[in-house]
Order: sequence, then C-alpha cells, then structure tokens
Amino acid sequence: MIFRNILEIICRHVVKFPLVWFLLTLIPTIPAFYQVKNLGLNTDIVRLLPDSSRAAKWTRELEGVVGDGGFFTILFKGEDRKQLVAAVEATSERLELLTDVGSVNFTYPTDFIHKYRYLLISTAYLEKIFEHVVSLKAKYSPFTDDLLSEENAAGRSGHKKEMREMQRLFDHYSTLTHYHESDDGKIMGIFIRPRPGITKISQLHKLLGEIEKISEESAEKFSVWTDVGGSQIDNLQNYEVIVSDLKFSGKITVAAVLIILIVSFRSVK
Repeated sequence: MIFRNILEIICRHVVKFPLVWFLLTLIPTIPAFYQVKNLGLNTDIVRLLPDSSRAAKWTRELEGVVGDGGFFTILFKGEDRKQLVAAVEATSERLELLTDVGSVNFTYPTDFIHKYRYLLISTAYLEKIFEHVVSLKAKYSPFTDDLLSEENAAGRSGHKKEMREMQRLFDHYSTLTHYHESDDGKIMGIFIRPRPGITKISQLHKLLGEIEKISEESAEKFSVWTDVGGSQIDNLQNYEVIVSDLKFSGKITVAAVLIILIVSFRSVK
C-alpha cells in the first residue's frame, strides 16, 4: 500500500513536470556518453576461437615471433631523381621510429645478389637447363643417335616458356638496381612491414593513418607525388565499411525506438 502511494505521487509529478523528470533521469547517464567514445570493435580474430583450440594456442604463442601482419607500400613519383631519393630516405627514417613498424625496406641487397644470383634460380630450372644441354649434345653429336629431339608441339611450347622464364630471372638479377624503383627511375617505393604480434585491424588502421601522414608530408616537402598501398588496404577498407554500417544502423535503431515510443504514448511530449 505504501509503495502504491509513493508510485502514484511520482506518476502525478511526472505528468505535471515531464521535462524536469526527463532531465533528472538523463543526468545519471551523462558519464556514459564519455565512455561510449572509448568503445570499439575487437577485431582480433583469434579471440573467436575457443581457448582449447590448437590453432588459437599456437597462434598466441608464435604470433609475436613469426607472425605476419601483412605489409604496406609507399610510392613516390617525380622527375628529379635526387628529390626522389631524398624523399625515400627521409620517409624511411621517420617510419622506423613508429612503434608498430617492424621493418622498413627501400633497397635491394645488390652485393649479395650479384655474387650469388645464379644460386637464386630455382633448382627445377637448373635441371631443365641440364636436360636442354644433354639434348643439344645428343642432337649434334655425330657418334650418337638423337633420341631426345622428337618433341611434340606441347612439349616444345612448354620448353620455350620455361626458357623465357629462366631468361627473365637472369635478366632481372643482372639489372637489379640498388633502390626499389621503376625501369625509368621516376618511381621509387618503400616496403613497410608491421611488427609481429599485431592482429587487430584497428591497430593497422591507426598505423595506416600514420604512414599516410608521413608520406604526404614528405611529398609536399620534396615536391613529389605519393600514394600508399599494400596487402592490408583491402582489409582496412572492409573494416571502415563495417564501422560505417554499424553507425548507420545505430542511428536507425534510435530513431525507430523514438517513433515507437511516440506512437505508443500518442504524444511527442
């Protein structure tokens, strides 16, 4: 009976002063608005696996050692080679200072490649070369019958394709430049790999923002064109679409709830 009387008093006051009671109920929720800013999506895929999963167990133990967080690339384009080189070197120095960056590469180990380039060719291709040399020996030797020269069209086509691929590799290692650059030297690139252990897309999104900021500042300073790419770009774009959809659906949900309340009470007030 006492509870009913108290409730009736509250209801009468609510009817008479709805705005006051609305503000009174709103005041305790004010701290929640500040906490909402800290909410975010947990994009760590490993957490979706059960703790007993072998995949989750080994991922957690090995991710920090051998994990591959994908990579980013920065391209610089310009007519002045000195400006390009200066932009690449200055940008690389700034990127190496970022805590989430594991490595920054913009040069090839040309000394090593020039010394051991023939050992970098696939063993399968070397075997093909040996077979080709044996077939030539059999074909042109006056003391033996050529038993290896009768190849069908498919075999000759495959052999030519392999020879072109081997020639391409030899030419590639022979003409490799010191920097990651195009044939005309007007485009240079930087290869950036995040540090091992980054499995959250939100961290990669933050890193991408830092990389874009540094590249744009370098492009403006050295008067060159720049763009950022890499294997993680698609994942980050999908992440942005998901976040955008969640915000849009949240607005629709709030509007729908308000409409239902207005229709149910038949009054906006």
